[in-house]
Amino acid sequence: SGQSPSRRERPWCGPVQICSGGPFILPAVMLYQRGDPRSYAILPDDIEEARNRKELRANLTADATLYVDDGVRALLERLGDELRFVTITSTAALEPLATAPAELEESAVAGLKVKVVPSPNPKCARCWHHRADVGVDPAHPEICGRCVTNVEGPGEERHYA
Repeated sequence: SGQSPSRRERPWCGPVQICSGGPFILPAVMLYQRGDPRSYAILPDDIEEARNRKELRANLTADATLYVDDGVRALLERLGDELRFVTITSTAALEPLATAPAELEESAVAGLKVKVVPSPNPKCARCWHHRADVGVDPAHPEICGRCVTNVEGPGEERHYA
């Protein structure tokens, strides 16, 4: 038919594998869940669909909310603030699956629904993330707090992404 396969038909795509043993960085957003040997994409299609609707121009213009059940939360919350680097969005938040808007479609991952929206925050001139703290430091009016730490301070500490 000439169309690309849906996320349910693809074995993987998009930047992290989350396994029951811990997160491992890969060139794809993947979730290995509940002993199932298959891995599933969680964000690339959601962002691409928002781009097709002209709601987003790029991944970093997006804020992502991942509505998750307890099992998926246990895997993803270990990433903390680094979840946004894994989803390649400006922000990424976890919320209970029960609070997901009714219009959100099921994802390929059981216990996960994803909502991406344009970020209302200004863009950091250094990292291109859209962050509320851009310009908070008067000495660096065009960059975010994370970048100020990386430029002027000891640098950020990351564990996964």
